[in-house]
Amino acid sequence: MLNGKREANACPPHITGLKKPLGVIGGMESLATAKFLQALAQKSGGETDREHVPFIALLLPNISDRSHAISIASDAPLRQILERAQWLEKVGCGAIAIPCNTAHFWSSDIANALTINFISMVEVTRDFIHQHNGTGIDNLRTIVLGMEANIQRKLYGHSAAGWGGGRRP
Repeated sequence: MLNGKREANACPPHITGLKKPLGVIGGMESLATAKFLQALAQKSGGETDREHVPFIALLLPNISDRSHAISIASDAPLRQILERAQWLEKVGCGAIAIPCNTAHFWSSDIANALTINFISMVEVTRDFIHQHNGTGIDNLRTIVLGMEANIQRKLYGHSAAGWGGGRRP
C-alpha cells in the first residue's frame, strides 16, 4: 500500500482475501487464461510459494462459442459454464473467476447459481476505474477490447459515463 491506498498493480481484495482456493474457469481463449494466471502469480505479492493465492484452474476448451450464442439468443455456453462453476464450488473453491470477457454476458446468471462469490470482470474493472479516477496514476486511460457480441450488447456500458471518466478520449 502507498499512502493508505492499494497499489494499482496489486491483486484485488476479493482474490487475496480468500481462505479457500480461487476457482478459475478457463478454456475460453486459453491464452487469456494463461495471462490471467500469470497476472495472479505476479500480483499476489507473495514472497514465498505459500504466500501466493491458491487456485484451481479448470481448462476445458469445449465450451460453445459465446459470441455466436449471444447473437442467436442461445444459453448453451451458460449451461456449460455453470457445470464447471458448480464443480469448482463442490471441490471447495471460495470464489470463481472467468478470464473471458464474453462469458461475463451471463455474469448475473452465474452469480445467482452459486453460493460462493463470482468475481465479475466488469465490476472489478469499474471498481478499479472509480478507485483511481482523478489520482493521476500515469494519466489513467482505459480501453476495453472485446468480441463483437460484447460491443453490440454493451457489456461494459455505453461509454465511460458512470465509470468515473464521463468522456471518451
